[in-house]
Amino acid sequence: VHRLFNNDGSSSVKNHVEDAWTSNASNDHERRMIRRFFSCTPVRCSTIHMNVPSPETFDLVVPSTIDIFGREERGRIRFHKGTIPECHAELATYGIPIVWMPMTSTGRRKLTEHKQWIKIQKARETAMRQGRGFAIVECPRPYDILLTKTRRASSHPGNQLLRRILEERYEERYTAHPTEKQCITAQVADSLERDYSCRFLVKNNENCWVLAHRSAVIDKLSNSFRFVPRLKPKAK
Repeated sequence: VHRLFNNDGSSSVKNHVEDAWTSNASNDHERRMIRRFFSCTPVRCSTIHMNVPSPETFDLVVPSTIDIFGREERGRIRFHKGTIPECHAELATYGIPIVWMPMTSTGRRKLTEHKQWIKIQKARETAMRQGRGFAIVECPRPYDILLTKTRRASSHPGNQLLRRILEERYEERYTAHPTEKQCITAQVADSLERDYSCRFLVKNNENCWVLAHRSAVIDKLSNSFRFVPRLKPKAK
């Protein structure tokens, strides 16, 4: 967590979702370690959500969990009781994207992202030992635009911003001369990079995020314009 936020010091990272499993924290040493974690990491927790899928253990988990956290964090804790799908449904009401949760509705752990992170760290260490540059983007920022067709990419804030900008410029580009369409597309890309500090990211052959080439960005935006629904003329 500390490396993630230090590597992105130029922007404010919001809506960070972290999933953690702890023991019952039955001794003072474990309680002190958890409290130190919240005090030393550069993260300000707005809310701490605790999911308790087992109703039988809910009355035992609540008091022990409250005792673990410090006075400042206790007022930010929200408990959710029920099955995993029910807990996920409650988390969704707080704006937490369930698709990013590292657990399926059946309780199976998602290890794909974790294995990918380990792979990136190994590549980073290899590049450092060999004195080479490291061009892989470890974690996309909120307003980065992911040039891939996945469910997670469509819900990314940067991609939602892109759709809004495309809708605003659609009519202008649709009625423009063919030679002007490319200029409008380039203006959209420049505006996103200049006004919103967006980066256009693509997956490389190793399934890691890297900065996209300018030509690939223009081609992607030109293709995205075609999927924007044309505004219907008002009936007279």
